[in-house]
This record gives sequence, C-alpha cells and structure tokens, in this order.
Amino acid sequence: MEPRDKEELRADLARIGDGDRVVLERAFTRLHPLVRGFCGRVLGDGPLADDAAQDALVNLFAHVGAYDPERDPVPWVLAFASNACRTVRKRTSRRREVPDLPKLAAAGSPEAEVLDAELRAAVRATVASLSSNDADTLALAMGERPTGATFRKRLERAIGRFRAAWSAR
Repeated sequence: MEPRDKEELRADLARIGDGDRVVLERAFTRLHPLVRGFCGRVLGDGPLADDAAQDALVNLFAHVGAYDPERDPVPWVLAFASNACRTVRKRTSRRREVPDLPKLAAAGSPEAEVLDAELRAAVRATVASLSSNDADTLALAMGERPTGATFRKRLERAIGRFRAAWSAR
C-alpha cells in the first residue's frame, strides 16, 4: 500500500471512529482488496477466504472506535484479517468440512477411469497397512455385516484407524 493511501486510510478510520459515516464506503473500497487478498493467501482463493474477509471487515468496523490514528493502519487491519482466518480454520476443522473440490474429469472419460483406478489402489494400500483384524472388519462392513454393539464398536475403531492411515498418506 502506498504511503499516501495509508495516510488517507488512517484519516478515514479516525473519522469513522469519531462517528463520521460519510467516508465508510471509501474506507471499505480501500480495505476490501487488502483484506480479501490476505485471506486468499492464507486460506486459498475460494468461499472460505470470502467468508473470512467479510467477517474481518464486519469486526473491524464494529471496533473502529478503538483505532489509534497515531499508528499504522495496515497492521491493525491485518490483525482482524488474521483473526478471521484463524476462526474460519477452526470452524471448518471442528465441523470437518472439506472444501468443494473441482470436478477433475467427466464420468466415463479415460481420465476419470484412471483417477478411479488410482483412488481404488490407494484405498487398497491403506487397508493393507491396517491390522488384519481391522481389514477383516472393514471387509465385512462392505458386504452383509453382522449386527450388534460389539461389531459396531469394532467397525468404528477400524474406520478411525483407516482415517488416520488415509490422512497420513
């Protein structure tokens, strides 16, 4: 950010903090690309970065009264962006959300068949890395499986170990 832009942003934030809402749109126009770019670098371009940038700007404008005009505005702004990115990461990891993956190839195409074969091979290798008891449990679960709490618990544990092995790959 150019020194002139920083000074204008500093003045705009100070005015907004004093209650002047006339410069709010101008400040937003300056801040959005900065905050969105930061969030995009931290979270990757996509909806998560958009959400984090929006959260950061909402929180920033809610706390703009605490801004000290004697300080550089960019680190103050990026602190809000950093906190928003951290919050989005925690929220997605708690919910075990997986970002939407792009479609790699059309179904039935040669590329899709190769990808499917590679995925199946990776799953077989991961299952082979588990104990024979876990591998047998997962094999049973894929077909007609027994009922009962004991089997369900064995299956839950086997799936947990499979997930850990899969993540390690």
